[in-house]
Amino acid sequence: MDILRQFAESSGAPDESLVGMLGIDWKMLVFQIVAFLVMLLLLSKFVYPWLIKSVDERQKKIEIGAKAAAEAQDKALEAEKRISKLMSEARIEANEIVAAAKAEATETLNETEEKSRQLADRIATSAQKQIDKDVLAAKNALRGEMVELVALATEKVAGKVVSNKVNNELITDAVKDAE
Repeated sequence: MDILRQFAESSGAPDESLVGMLGIDWKMLVFQIVAFLVMLLLLSKFVYPWLIKSVDERQKKIEIGAKAAAEAQDKALEAEKRISKLMSEARIEANEIVAAAKAEATETLNETEEKSRQLADRIATSAQKQIDKDVLAAKNALRGEMVELVALATEKVAGKVVSNKVNNELITDAVKDAE
């Protein structure tokens, strides 16, 4: 600052030229030009390279970030397509599983119905056989009672006892005639 004051105070008599009329001091102008050039030299040597390097690095980071964002967006779209495809496949598989389950349920129901029919037929056949046995047993019991009654009736009518052999033959003939 002292230097500037010296230059300002050292100015001599006013100059009558155009520059002097404008109030420009040549010494001060030269000093300012030299100071500017020194400042420009220092800035271009030390500050501008660092500043340019920082701007370039920042630009590279921005470009890398933009590329990464574009790649992420592409990957997101690709993932969305894969998810959509997987969902579609899952729906198809679920429909197939449901259809298979329905078919299996229908088949099981049909098998159960068939087994039930077979069981009912067996029960009905068994019941019919049992009824036939019971009827046959009842007929045999009735026949036995009828033989006894006929034997008693014959004894009363004939008034004498017939031998068992003759009695059985007469009863058998009478039963056959009655049937």
